[in-house]
Amino acid sequence: MPSQVTAQREPQHTSKSKNAASDRNLTHLTLLTVLLRLLTVLLGFFTSYLPQFDTSPALILPDVQNSLLSRAVSVAVRWDAFHFLEIAKHGYVSEHQYAFMPGVPAILRAGGWLAQSTTTNATSAITRQPSAAHMIVPHFFLATLFSLATTRTLYALTLHYTDSPRIALLTGYLSLLPSSPATLHLSPYAEGWYAWGSYRGMLYCARRQWVSASVAFMFAGVFRANAVLLGGFIAWGMLVQPVVEKRRLSTRTLVFAPFLVLAPSVPFLLHQLHGYVTFCIPSRNRPWCNSRVPFVYPFVQSHYWNVGFLRYWEVAQIPNFIIAAPVLGLVFWGASTTIPTMGRYVLVQAGIIAYTGDKKIMDKNKHTPPLASSLLSIPANSVLPHAIHALILALTLLFSAHTQIILRFASALPFTYWCAARLLLERPSWGRAWVTWSILWGALSVVLWGTFLPPA
Repeated sequence: MPSQVTAQREPQHTSKSKNAASDRNLTHLTLLTVLLRLLTVLLGFFTSYLPQFDTSPALILPDVQNSLLSRAVSVAVRWDAFHFLEIAKHGYVSEHQYAFMPGVPAILRAGGWLAQSTTTNATSAITRQPSAAHMIVPHFFLATLFSLATTRTLYALTLHYTDSPRIALLTGYLSLLPSSPATLHLSPYAEGWYAWGSYRGMLYCARRQWVSASVAFMFAGVFRANAVLLGGFIAWGMLVQPVVEKRRLSTRTLVFAPFLVLAPSVPFLLHQLHGYVTFCIPSRNRPWCNSRVPFVYPFVQSHYWNVGFLRYWEVAQIPNFIIAAPVLGLVFWGASTTIPTMGRYVLVQAGIIAYTGDKKIMDKNKHTPPLASSLLSIPANSVLPHAIHALILALTLLFSAHTQIILRFASALPFTYWCAARLLLERPSWGRAWVTWSILWGALSVVLWGTFLPPA
């Protein structure tokens, strides 16, 4: 898309100087990631002394008033964390629990066993139910390591596309201001794990390492059902992009691509199979058991969480739409200014439509017009699938789900932070407004989380 401002061309770097710059940048990002996680925990901890809207955490951690550790752990137990802990302790025993993929409960359970085994023998640790504290504390430290890896992966992905350590660093900084810091840094939620699997798979796609990408996306699928969409990146890279670039598709690609594209859906399909065996094999008295596609997940989302087209469009939900508006607005703005321009460029490159501009410019710029400026120049074939993926998720959440969940989903969309970087470069006043909102809302959301107030 045409830039609205002219940015100075970044100085030329040798490979060695770029590597040195990246090493420094990654060190800064690592330190900041740890610092911000600690600040989130401290803010949540002190917020727990405020009046609680719901005192349910005290049922799981009865000594919360007398133990600093229990109080610190209790801050992590909000909203969906109750479901994850219950599944970790007892497995999937209720129908509504199938709204949650098994990744987080499995890590909680394994962490609980490990932590409990340090205070008792291994046999006793396996047979006894681990406490909430035993499960949450190991999860937090392991999630911190993955959070560091996620930031570094986003940096590597951005650097791969832009060849600019400066832009990669800017994107990394922006990712450290998530719109849902409590679910990303504080609580045993799926967002952090899913973000790592998504980013890692996207980076493998950028490097054309398709098998590794499929495995990484499968990892993401263990944590969130919407990972089924991630196979689209593999389909784009293996099937669409070669056609656009007029490269011949090999027989091997045509044979193996469908398997790699569908692999991220395997965790979701196995989850549905587990639900079917649990509820439909003994008796078929649940309505979804007799459906043409007997999947428990869509029924649970509709029946227990009221998910469906325009079901969330109620007067009572207006505050949640307002809360979600900044992220939705950023994604819609980025998609609306990226997809038409980049999509047309791809169609021209594929020879589907004719190019009506300056032929010399077309010959000179073999990749794409800049995404925002000369500092953020991502090839059309690369940025377009990210824009389409983000747009599909945003539209789905706006019209057919709990809209405020976009605050959590945004952390797994590189496109979110690329658009924020573009704002800072192309429209600095709007960019500063986004950063200000991210800081203020991030802090407020942790306070709301600590007092057990929405959004979830």
